Amino acid sequence: MSSLWILAICLLQWHYCATATNCSGWKRILSASDRAFHSPNVTTTCSDVNKCVIACHRTGFSESLTFHIETNTCMCYDVDRSNDTLYTFVPQLGTLFYSKNSKTESQNSVIAVTYNSVTKTPCLELLDSGHTKDGIYEMTTETGVVFNVLCNMTAGGWTILQHRVNNTEVFSRTYQNYVDGFGSLHGEFWLGLEFMYIMTRQPRSVKFDLLKDTNVWLLLQYSSFTIDDSAAYYKLHVSGHVASAGMCTYTFTYNDGMEFYAKDRDRSSCATNRKGGWWFQGCTWLNINGGYGVRNSMATMGEYCSGYNYFTETVMSIR
Repeated sequence: MSSLWILAICLLQWHYCATATNCSGWKRILSASDRAFHSPNVTTTCSDVNKCVIACHRTGFSESLTFHIETNTCMCYDVDRSNDTLYTFVPQLGTLFYSKNSKTESQNSVIAVTYNSVTKTPCLELLDSGHTKDGIYEMTTETGVVFNVLCNMTAGGWTILQHRVNNTEVFSRTYQNYVDGFGSLHGEFWLGLEFMYIMTRQPRSVKFDLLKDTNVWLLLQYSSFTIDDSAAYYKLHVSGHVASAGMCTYTFTYNDGMEFYAKDRDRSSCATNRKGGWWFQGCTWLNINGGYGVRNSMATMGEYCSGYNYFTETVMSIR
């Protein structure tokens, strides 16, 4: 099938899809935003995602698709990829993923807003605009970057950067994985260093809610948290101790000024030995990306400055 013929399909009026029953059932898969797949069956250019749906339907490769909002690139697939885990995607900022007849969440289930990444963190800006419901929101920055965030509005508009709770996600990953982010906002995830950089170009408060294996929550919090861009390997800047119940005041500031490391870009074997990526110095007192359930070892998901604190759940947030 020629690319010119496919392009002609893209130029059809949108009312076609409104009347064709086999165009129904398409849903936006929010957990797959900013990611695409290898090897689409058909690649073409369409002016919007609606015409991309038409093009994929007419070519026969219409189980799922990705659409890049800046380049207008439409990619059609003959399989429904909506339930694939995120690390099977290729990171690609500005990409929207749609699936036909998927049972996962629809675009209408999430509020999409424009976000000024300089003034506030996403969830605090949402809260100040009257959005009070905990959950996932789709943000578009002033420069056109689209990404999803998980908001804790109940606690005051905190944007969650990391969550671990049940060991369903692998955290011993490559540096690029930590740059792009991985996991699911519905479960365990790391939001991604690039998105963290976008949100922390102005100093933000950062806090860690940490559940010990004794079912006691610990709070670690600092008033100033920023990271540099990719050229500086997302170097950490953290200061202003606020709270450290049950832990040392310098549990996280110990890592101040350090670049981010992972198992394939390591520092003194810290990422390898601690079983996860982090801003390692020599190596770290706080290891929330470490080995889940590991005991009597600095590889554990825990904190070591004040003795061993073993964690069964961790939440890292900014505001």
